[in-house]
Amino acid sequence: MKAKTHQAMSKRIKITAGGKVMRKHAAVSHLRVNKSKRITSNTVVSGSDMKKIQKMMPNSLS
Repeated sequence: MKAKTHQAMSKRIKITAGGKVMRKHAAVSHLRVNKSKRITSNTVVSGSDMKKIQKMMPNSLS
């Protein structure tokens, strides 16, 4: 059986030209007055989550 990309995961992350995997921070969309200003829109995915992402996106990551 062909390994297929998990479509929901492909919409949530972006792969940079350098090979890094970027994701959005949680709680950025609304009600920003009560939240920390340090939260930026994108961040690099941690190494502990990379194994899960590689499983869901076998054709995008090498």
